This record gives sequence, structure tokens and C-alpha cells, in this order.
Amino acid sequence: MFARLENIKLGKMFEDDATNINDVERALSLVNIRLRDTATSFRPMGDVMDEIAEKWSTMNEIEQSAVANAIAGKNYARTYSNIWKFAFN
Repeated sequence: MFARLENIKLGKMFEDDATNINDVERALSLVNIRLRDTATSFRPMGDVMDEIAEKWSTMNEIEQSAVANAIAGKNYARTYSNIWKFAFN
């Protein structure tokens, strides 16, 4: 997931997934998580993931789905959601 986010930050696209950085920022903003420190600087991905972990159990199903799809991509969103679900329930 870290590699995927780093590639998205760099503007690299995936054949099966056209997620861009705006999609990730939009999904995270639904749960008040910032992806950037400034307009031209990203927060460390570990910090972003820690914040997602802290808020996961308070997110509703729609928010969890949006974040999972943005972070993990459509092919791995269910796996990503299950990791958080089992880790925090």
C-alpha cells in the first residue's frame, strides 16, 4: 500500500486502476485526514496510515469503503478493509 501511494503521488497510473492523488485526497478528506502538509508537500505516508488506523472504527461503511478504495485500489479494497476490521474489532 505504501508503494501504491508513493506511485500515485508521483502521478504513475496502473493499468487496472486510474486512481489519482485527487481521488485519495478526496476520500481522506471525508474523514478529516490530510494527505499534504502544504500545497506542495505530502505528509509521511506512515503518519497518514496511523491516522487512518486511529479513525477506522469511527468511520461509517461508506467512509471505510471510500478510504479503502483510494488507498488499496479496487482490487485490494476488501482485503484492506478486512485487515482494519479484524485489527480494531
